[in-house]
Amino acid sequence: MWVFTTIGFYSVVINERDQSWRTFLVRARSRRDLERLLDECRGLDDAEPLGVSRLTILHTPRADYPYRMVMPRAVFAEVVNEQIRKVDYGNFKDAVAERQSPTRAKVYGAVWSDLRDVEDEEDPRARIDRR
Repeated sequence: MWVFTTIGFYSVVINERDQSWRTFLVRARSRRDLERLLDECRGLDDAEPLGVSRLTILHTPRADYPYRMVMPRAVFAEVVNEQIRKVDYGNFKDAVAERQSPTRAKVYGAVWSDLRDVEDEEDPRARIDRR
């Protein structure tokens, strides 16, 4: 699952080393994104019972995402819920530009634009070349 927020971009998958399926592997292109995610985790009311203090960012320069962290599903779900509760903007890309950077907003805008290609995938005759 890809998650875009005003604090960062995350690729979230199962942690294949955890046979209990209680943890996710949260991956990022930017270390700072995972640092912001950790900051949000530490701000949760029930952070310590969820084991937040033990979360660490791993640097994996040869992997598809250079930064990753193993995180309990419950912690990630709570952080995402908190991000939803904190939505206070009318335009996501503008909020990203303000809270992260205009460069990041431009990148997210490119993803948004590329995703327009799936709008009419069920009826290719309806597709309009928007570029």
